[in-house]
Amino acid sequence: MRATLAWALSRALARIRPAQAYSIAFKALNVFLLAPIGALVLRTCLTRWGRASVGNFEIAAFLLSPIGLVALVGVGSILLATLYLELAGLMKLLAAEHLAWWQA
Repeated sequence: MRATLAWALSRALARIRPAQAYSIAFKALNVFLLAPIGALVLRTCLTRWGRASVGNFEIAAFLLSPIGLVALVGVGSILLATLYLELAGLMKLLAAEHLAWWQA
């Protein structure tokens, strides 16, 4: 049990730098590419809805409208897909012996 724990800890510590670089690259991708796309989708759906969303009830009414549900599902799908891709890459990076962060 102790040997397995020590092996897992040493393995994780040996792969921490590539994992950090990969995580930072994915965060930069989210900030510079996917956040503006999500904002554009929401803005487009809000302009099609036709009313200004100022308060909490207006925002809730927008999200419960058909256009709001499309926006919510679209933006949520993009966010979940990037989260799953990041986690899959991190698992592959931590499992492989000599894999660079850009190859994951």
